[in-house]
Amino acid sequence: MAEAKRYRIEIEVAHPQHWRYNVVVTCGLFDREGNQMGFTGVDDSIAPIGSALTSAPEGTPDFRFIIFEAEDCHHIHLFAYVIPNTLPAESDVIHVRPFPFIIKVMYDGKLLLRKKLRTSQWAGLSRDFVVERPEQ
Repeated sequence: MAEAKRYRIEIEVAHPQHWRYNVVVTCGLFDREGNQMGFTGVDDSIAPIGSALTSAPEGTPDFRFIIFEAEDCHHIHLFAYVIPNTLPAESDVIHVRPFPFIIKVMYDGKLLLRKKLRTSQWAGLSRDFVVERPEQ
């Protein structure tokens, strides 16, 4: 039996202190008429908001790469949030530059979306994307 076609969502938070941020991505699954068929997502939280961490919690990887999948549907609607759990250690703006948040969406192995977004170290990020599968 052939493997079902699926969406694959990959997220990379490219910041040496990525542990200061929680990442939450929700994903609604919709049919051609716009009716919601399902829901999935990922919550990759490191610490509660307001934690005031001074270093990465034990066991935190050096690199932040998140992958999840969504079932076959006409289109998905993603909401991506990067939420600071700890404010930057530096208060001088010159040292607190935005960092990249990269999101890729594939369907059946084909790249449909790749965005590299600038993420504020103070405010985080909040974006949404609608991604439609190729016509079949």
